[in-house]
Amino acid sequence: MSAGEIAGRFPEISRPAVSQHLRTLAAARLVEVRRVGNRRFYRLRPEGLAEAVAFLESMWSTSLGRLQREAEREERAHTGDQDGEGSL
Repeated sequence: MSAGEIAGRFPEISRPAVSQHLRTLAAARLVEVRRVGNRRFYRLRPEGLAEAVAFLESMWSTSLGRLQREAEREERAHTGDQDGEGSL
């Protein structure tokens, strides 16, 4: 899909802003860029998206684990159960 076609799908965003976002996506290797004359065509890189999903899942699961441990610690503190045998 050409940069112009992509920009046309986002009329509320300026073309220079769309171009900047596309450059960022290309730098992150989430899209591939093919130049034909003075036009640029963009294609999603499924493998790049899979890498991004794996990163987000690992980050999210780590954060959720920390949140769960903190919530359990807070619950024990509020119920007076310091040995971890209380329930949530």
